[in-house]
Amino acid sequence: MKTLYINSLILICFLYPLYGQKTLSITASLSKTTYLVGEPVELLVEHKNESSAIIKKNYTPDVDVRITNGKIERFQPNYSSLDFSAAHRDYLPGENTFYYIDLCQDFGKRLFKGGVAGYFEPGKYTIVVKYGIRGRKLNKKDIHFTVVGPTGAELTFFNSAREIVSDKMNKATVEELVNLHGKYPNSVYSPIILDIIVSCYLFTCPDKYKANKYRYEIVEKYSWAAVAQGMISGVLKEKHSKEDRVALLKKITTNCKGHSIEKIYKEQLQKVLQE
Repeated sequence: MKTLYINSLILICFLYPLYGQKTLSITASLSKTTYLVGEPVELLVEHKNESSAIIKKNYTPDVDVRITNGKIERFQPNYSSLDFSAAHRDYLPGENTFYYIDLCQDFGKRLFKGGVAGYFEPGKYTIVVKYGIRGRKLNKKDIHFTVVGPTGAELTFFNSAREIVSDKMNKATVEELVNLHGKYPNSVYSPIILDIIVSCYLFTCPDKYKANKYRYEIVEKYSWAAVAQGMISGVLKEKHSKEDRVALLKKITTNCKGHSIEKIYKEQLQKVLQE
């Protein structure tokens, strides 16, 4: 009987780390529920330690993202499985990490002959987010969004850009895009077009000055876009003083008010303020 009791205690001690240990919380969100065809659908996924204890790296949940349109068709990722986990490290109380994912790029059809931007056809879609510790039962969250066709100025900009962009861009076509962007500077498609312009000035018809000019425009004016998220760290490094970095991040955070990515920039701003 005593041996059985000791063995039971050993089993409980072995299982407690697996079933008693807290894990990181997972939240996933969109900034809105309706998007235009070709407009980036950007999902923010946050891992956070909401407990008062350190969460060990072995208890960081895996996340699986899929998309369905309610039919038999299941959208498969174009470039990756979109299975990922939080950074494999210990998390202190209150610590978090973010993933900002352009679902059009990863799941959609190609928007242009050149570039990686994608799009969803008009319709209703569901993002299925499954998450949890590998080997345990997964949690699931559904997020719904609708895609509609562009109209008015957005339709004109969208169609004109598709006519210009090709897989054989040259100096003349890049200038056409620059002029088009100048006519429609506040379009939801602006970050995508600017990203193509930057790439062209970096590789197709090299002009470092112009590439940096439009890179800064993406970061400062279209901070809410996923393409800006990929450029912000480089731009911040080019700021030589803390004051300049704080000023830029404050401007960016203001631009992103109401967008899911606002959380990321607020956290970055706090880190710079504490330097």
